[in-house]
Order: sequence, then C-alpha cells, then structure tokens
Amino acid sequence: MQLKRYQVILAVIGLIVAMGIVGQSDFEEAERQQAEYCDMVKLWKQTKGQSGWPAYNGEGMCQRL
Repeated sequence: MQLKRYQVILAVIGLIVAMGIVGQSDFEEAERQQAEYCDMVKLWKQTKGQSGWPAYNGEGMCQRL
C-alpha cells in the first residue's frame, strides 16, 4: 500500500500542530515554575528564612522582589 501525497502532507501538518501544542504547554509550565520560585524566595525573605526557599538560582530572574 502506497501513501498518497495528501496523506503525507496531512501527517506532517498533524505533527507540526502536535509539536506546537506540546511546546506551548512546556512554556506555560516553565512560567509557572518561575513564578512559584519567585514567590517562595519572596516568602523566604519576608519570614527571615522561616518559610519559603533561599534564592538558590539567584534573584535576578525575579523582578518583583
């Protein structure tokens, strides 16, 4: 059975769309993790080390501290 040209084109388009969806999800997760990190570093500073996380990745990525 030989694939027709339109089947190959549809498969490629489907693959590109799937990669775009996965890429967007990865980007959103990275943003969520950065926001959580910054919130925890801020909490660490506010509570003088009693809660939250120390800035193990630095504070440069957290503009609102």
